[in-house]
Amino acid sequence: MRKILYFTDTHLQGKELSSRKDNFFMSILEKIEEIGEIANSINVDYVLFGGDWFSHPSPSDEVIIKLIQALKKFNARPIISILGNHDIEGRNPETYNRKSAKILEEAGVVKFLKDGEVFPPVDTEIEIHGINYRDGVDENPDFLRIKKRNINLIAIEMVHSYVLPFKANFSCLSLEEVAGVTEADIILVGHYHDGYGIRRVDGKIFISPGSIARDSITQFDRIPQVVLLTIENTKVEPKLIKLKRVKKREEIERKNLN
Repeated sequence: MRKILYFTDTHLQGKELSSRKDNFFMSILEKIEEIGEIANSINVDYVLFGGDWFSHPSPSDEVIIKLIQALKKFNARPIISILGNHDIEGRNPETYNRKSAKILEEAGVVKFLKDGEVFPPVDTEIEIHGINYRDGVDENPDFLRIKKRNINLIAIEMVHSYVLPFKANFSCLSLEEVAGVTEADIILVGHYHDGYGIRRVDGKIFISPGSIARDSITQFDRIPQVVLLTIENTKVEPKLIKLKRVKKREEIERKNLN
């Protein structure tokens, strides 16, 4: 049996948000600490992250230090992550080597999956793949194509892409398009902040919990959540867990912005 926790899009930053009257930075840190407590209490085997640790690829030293301190409390380390568009420059994942994401990796709290890499190297139940953000991931489903190393294992694919169950007025991919090209059994979707829960298409499970960060007034009523995957042999049980350390709209919304 494998137990895996997934969350995404924390968008940490040191500056205050004009739409929020609370301390956004501390609010996100509290949620990360709660996620660590959930992971530790369940005794998960792996923690996965779907990209966009930061709102800017080079935040302040305080932001980086506080995040590292919070992630060190996770028993399942390093956290296995992909790169989001806010973790890199110019939609180029190679730039992470000179950005703050690399500091997380050097600190030993995060491992970023390289293109084509499978984690863990040896496992009897699962294999984890990651698609880092780059130019084209929201338009071309071939960018999200992965091939199983072992057809007898459950393949989990993390993507930072607008893979959506509906049509939108911006570049995006449908669940059917992605299901048609990937061999993954489970697709964990980051990048789309609103989330759409658990969907099943063509025998594949798509899960979009939404972002941990609520950096827009349209999201203030949404409760951030994480995903718990329980996998035993070929049986997959996905579960969404809502966080508890979440402030209500009236506690965070800054009105009279004019």
